[in-house]
Amino acid sequence: MYNFDRVFRSSKFENEHNITPAQWKKLLTLEAKFLPNKRALESWLDKAKKVTSLSKGEAMIEVEYLVKIALHHQKWYYRLDNPLFTDGLYDRVSERLDALQEQFPELFDEDHPWNTVGY
Repeated sequence: MYNFDRVFRSSKFENEHNITPAQWKKLLTLEAKFLPNKRALESWLDKAKKVTSLSKGEAMIEVEYLVKIALHHQKWYYRLDNPLFTDGLYDRVSERLDALQEQFPELFDEDHPWNTVGY
């Protein structure tokens, strides 16, 4: 289910396709148009239901949403050394994902991007 992302996360992809930092920035800027801005994300996290109150379906949607946001941030942070969010906001997303994983471990198989070490 997540193999497409793993391809783009590898340095092999960068080497084979000669992706420059400027091209990464352009691609990530386009991707960001589909993600919430900092203020919207903070507001959503403030208003989110407790993880223990979520149904499995709600948790699945949240996991997909938050993983996309976290991976996008990691790309800016590690590839361009220019994080879009503060460390504190990223930590909130990360803590929420960890809580979701604890409550719904079946949503996080071993190949899940949230279980990948490093970027």
